[in-house]
Amino acid sequence: MTLSWSEIPSADERPADQRQQSAALSLLETRPQRRTVLRMVTISAMALGGTVLSWGSRGMTGKAARADVSPLALTEWTTCRVDYAPDADTGGAYYGLAAACNGGSYRASTFCRSGWHRTDAEAAGPTTKDYSAVSNRCWSTSDGRNAWRWAAGGYTYRCSDGKMKVCASGGCTTYNTVCRYRV
Repeated sequence: MTLSWSEIPSADERPADQRQQSAALSLLETRPQRRTVLRMVTISAMALGGTVLSWGSRGMTGKAARADVSPLALTEWTTCRVDYAPDADTGGAYYGLAAACNGGSYRASTFCRSGWHRTDAEAAGPTTKDYSAVSNRCWSTSDGRNAWRWAAGGYTYRCSDGKMKVCASGGCTTYNTVCRYRV
């Protein structure tokens, strides 16, 4: 189908068969241009879209991002051979779930602070517990690393090595411990 110039309506002239101005525009002193109306509709649609997008993020919960460096500037092993079988946790939040970490006398999330092995002390009556992170667990070297990443049960965990020194009236005993933290 072809269209000739005579069939194209003029934007400046009112067609002979045009009805009255719509009620929505009849109260305006000046009639808005078509471009002005389209611009207002576009801006309104963009504002509505932005509002809807802001609603979507309100229900999202997430963990704060953490760098892969501990508060003591220790890092994770990436080249250490990790062909060990994982051991079940002995307590904490992941007790009874799929085993992830290896080694240590005790393995639990209770040995963690900020995603790494804790380095503080606590006292309960005459018993004290001192926690420390260690960085010499891979092939007996010490280069500032103390953690590995292990996958278990569909999640990835950081297993950070440390020690717990328990002192009571009968003396002190030091245990190798592992902090299990979901990354």
